[in-house]
Amino acid sequence: MNKQPIYRSILVLAFLCTIALLTACGTPSLFDDNQSVADQKWTYADVKSFEVDIENTEAKYDLYLNVRNTNAYPYSNLWVSIATTYPDSTKTDDPAQVVLADKEGNWKGSGFGDLHSHQILIQQGAKFPQAGIYKFDVTQHMRHETLEGISDVGL
Repeated sequence: MNKQPIYRSILVLAFLCTIALLTACGTPSLFDDNQSVADQKWTYADVKSFEVDIENTEAKYDLYLNVRNTNAYPYSNLWVSIATTYPDSTKTDDPAQVVLADKEGNWKGSGFGDLHSHQILIQQGAKFPQAGIYKFDVTQHMRHETLEGISDVGL
């Protein structure tokens, strides 16, 4: 009995498993935090603040905004402002529109039941010019003081 084909099959299977494991492992997150919105009612005054320690000024980072909403959220989009405070206290403020549903009203994010999670790329390949602590303040900038149906916001 020739054992050569069996060993070759095992070797090919081991190689394919190794490739699958290597490609399944993505780059780990530098930072990932979500903050709850009290009573699922996000007000103008409810600023979600995140502090991130950036050590590598040569690296490029993809920035994502995380939003969780319920079916009680009445809109298909969400306008937010993302204010960034640099380690030297310089500040920038950038608006971002987050599309949560398609034209037919179907939620784009993942989830089940009444809760839908969205992870939206807001900046790809961002470089941070200074090492140190960056503070990101996320506020809602819709036309209503209180937004019903937003349960969590994260970065």
